[in-house]
Parts: sequence; structure tokens; C-alpha cells
Amino acid sequence: MLTVRPLRTLGAMRRAFKNWPLCGVAALAINHLQAKGLKIKWSTRGGTTICAPPGDGGWTAVEVYAQDCYGLNALLHGVLHPRIIDIGANIGSFSLTVVEKFDARVLAFEPAPKAFAYLRHNTKVNRCDAKIDSARAAVVGKCGNGKAELYERSYSSDRSSFYFDSAVDGSAGCWISVPTVSLDAVLSREPATVDLLKMDIEGSEYEVLLNTSPANLKKVSAIVLEYHPMKPHTVGDLKICLAAAGFSMTRHERLAPGLGILWFSNESVN
Repeated sequence: MLTVRPLRTLGAMRRAFKNWPLCGVAALAINHLQAKGLKIKWSTRGGTTICAPPGDGGWTAVEVYAQDCYGLNALLHGVLHPRIIDIGANIGSFSLTVVEKFDARVLAFEPAPKAFAYLRHNTKVNRCDAKIDSARAAVVGKCGNGKAELYERSYSSDRSSFYFDSAVDGSAGCWISVPTVSLDAVLSREPATVDLLKMDIEGSEYEVLLNTSPANLKKVSAIVLEYHPMKPHTVGDLKICLAAAGFSMTRHERLAPGLGILWFSNESVN
């Protein structure tokens, strides 16, 4: 998402971050020079600080905060104090963005220990504990015994996955056991409408949504998710599944073969 239009990316950084020159150079050094020891702290012009692990670059902060890759300004326009569930919260870039820009209340899930530690740190540093409730767990469709094996990458904290490991892309990392909770269980505990459900879970989106009951999904007003290549599944499977809960797809942005972002609106709620 970031390298297609580099000049536009730099322009977005400049508008969004107070320390964009230093962080921009450091992030590029991490990406292109393998400067794995560099640690970056993005400072937004709205006063939010987003710290990233060494060698990570914190590109999710650029994507979500500066580039608005999820179209939040349109999704949440006019919604007062939105209730949001952030699945695949990573270091907290999305959660912190919706708190700063929309005064949201967020339930955030992140299973990878390193990313979760930064999610908690960033929440505390920005004094958002009352607005971001975080849990170190993977949200799944079928919970099983409450544990699952996750491949946690040594770098690139936003790419831990149940499906993609070093055999797929050559990245360093290791398999770890993480706690799980079903999306049905999460939604069943919600007392009111969830204004937005965001998912970026590296291939698990199919397993989660295809195994969640329409009755619980009907509690959600809108969904934005990143989908990944997961044969034999296709975007059509997600459309059929969510249509049963009253959703229609309002936007589809293709990023690469089998990879993109989908937006859904629930007509039964809106």
C-alpha cells in the first residue's frame, strides 16, 4: 500500500506527523537497508504518539492515520462516540487513530505478544486506557480448546498469521501458542450496536466470518476488512456470508492478486 505512490505517501506523512522527516527516513532505512535496530516513534499533529518495535517501521501508523487506508473519515462521519471492535490491533495504530479523530470507544484484540506489548504501551502513553480495552487473544470462528498456533515474525509486527510462515515468504520468526476467543462470543457480550468492526488478520478473515452466526453479525453497523489469498476461498464467499446478516458490499479496493480491502454496510442497522 505504501510503495505504489511514494510522493503521495510523503505528502500524507507531512500533513499527518510532526516528526515526519526523521521518521520517514528511518522507516525507509528499515525497509530498504534492513536497518533492523532502528526504533521509530511517530508523533501525530493531533497529539498522539505511536511507538513501533525495533526494525518494524510503524508503517501501520502511516497507512491508517496519514493515508486513511480504511476510509474512516467517510465511515464514521457524523457518528458520535462510536463503538468499535479492532480485530488484529497490532501496535494500536487503528485504535489510537479512531480515539483521537472520532472519540471512539474501542475493544481491541491482538494475539502476538510483541505487538500486544506495544499496543498496551501506546495506549498507556496516550492516556487512552479508559477508551481502549485491549485483550491478548486471537479472534477466531471456531474456538476449539481456546488455543491456537500463530507464526510471529521477528520483524514486521503487522504480519503474524495462522497461515503464512517463513516457508511462504522467507521471513524470520517462530510458531507460538496464543489464546483464542470466537467472534460469536465477542459480539454476544456487546450490549448495543457496534458501529464498526475492523479486521486485518492475515488470512483468518474467512474462517472467522464464515463461522460466525448472522444473528450476532446483525449487531454490527459496518465492517471494513483486509482480505488475503486463501484458496479455495474468494471475496464472493464473504459477500454471501455477510449478505445473510443484512450486509451489502459498498466498496472494494484491490491491492494485489487475492489481496485487498472490503467495505460492508448493514442495511438492517443503518
